[in-house]
Amino acid sequence: YKQAKILYEGTERTSKNGRMSRCDAMTTFLAYWLSHDPVEKNRLIGSSWEMTTEALRNFTKTGEEADCWTTLSQLALVACLAHRLEWDREKRKKIPLEALEYGNKAVQYLSNTQRPSELARAYAMVITWLVEVAFFLGPEEREKNDETVRDYWAKAAQRSEEAALVEVANLD
Repeated sequence: YKQAKILYEGTERTSKNGRMSRCDAMTTFLAYWLSHDPVEKNRLIGSSWEMTTEALRNFTKTGEEADCWTTLSQLALVACLAHRLEWDREKRKKIPLEALEYGNKAVQYLSNTQRPSELARAYAMVITWLVEVAFFLGPEEREKNDETVRDYWAKAAQRSEEAALVEVANLD
């Protein structure tokens, strides 16, 4: 990823900044797994999520929907870990909301492709984040959220139940 970032620096592609941020996010995520210090691990996973969202913002800004999906697909676990390890309530709430925003964009993008397994995975990711967001909702909002979860699960299972189940297991 470090070498890939160097290569991206030399290009003129519109996706250059997003790809460089994705490389940074992945490098930091890998450092998280190698670290033995809990404080350092927490810092690294938080930084990795910040770099991931930077990449997602860059790809969204330049209309690179495929790169946005690739980033989310590769780094979805970062959002889950950063959320679970965050102690600050507001930051803890923000992480799944950000992931949800980009997850919904991925569903929208993949709905226009012929990739049912990937669409099922995107639905499963969104479901995971909807469940996390539910803890911060009131009773009425939670009911609407639960309806969306049921609706998205039906859509995911229709496309590829196996892919959806594997994705839920990966993120849980």
